[in-house]
Amino acid sequence: MQTQYKYLYTATLCGTLLLTTLISGCSNPAKDNALAKPREIPSNMNRLSNQQKTEVEQLAIDKLNQINAKSILDNREFCGYIGMKADKTIAASSILGGEIESCEPSAPDDWILLASFHSHGAYTESLNSEYPSSDDILGDYYDRTVGYISTPGGRVWKVNGEKLTAAIICDEGCVTADKGYNRNTESIRPAVTYDYLRTLEYNLNPNN
Repeated sequence: MQTQYKYLYTATLCGTLLLTTLISGCSNPAKDNALAKPREIPSNMNRLSNQQKTEVEQLAIDKLNQINAKSILDNREFCGYIGMKADKTIAASSILGGEIESCEPSAPDDWILLASFHSHGAYTESLNSEYPSSDDILGDYYDRTVGYISTPGGRVWKVNGEKLTAAIICDEGCVTADKGYNRNTESIRPAVTYDYLRTLEYNLNPNN
């Protein structure tokens, strides 16, 4: 779950837009679907060539493979950014450690942010850790980035913040997986929307 974005507009049950420091969502997205659809913000990735996009994606997967084992061992998220430096080269930022369900990446101010990447820690049945969170999608939306997320099962998701969607680009075992991951209990959709994730989160924790 990314938390680097600072201000989000969220909707209450009655549809009023409020400025908040972190996304709180509506009380019952499954029933009310109260979150107003944000306007489209073009991703910074749109300015890249296909070759550069491939370079970003491979770098993200490499970084996730590098951090996933430690993320599982420590049961906390690790994260970073991929960006274009002033000399037009593409690079990854320093990897930072976060908490069980959050991580705040950082990059030099003169970088153009292209992608975020983060892990989801160890496997637990009490969390939807095999999916991105709705906050993950909103983080990339507001940062104008593409997101790459590794899961305890070793999957890699690609978040399209511009479209508020996510899809698996490398399935189970693509990166280091948690030995405690129970594949028999998981039925994972290969692609999801922001609204689907909000509903999933509400069903997991109706009081949140």
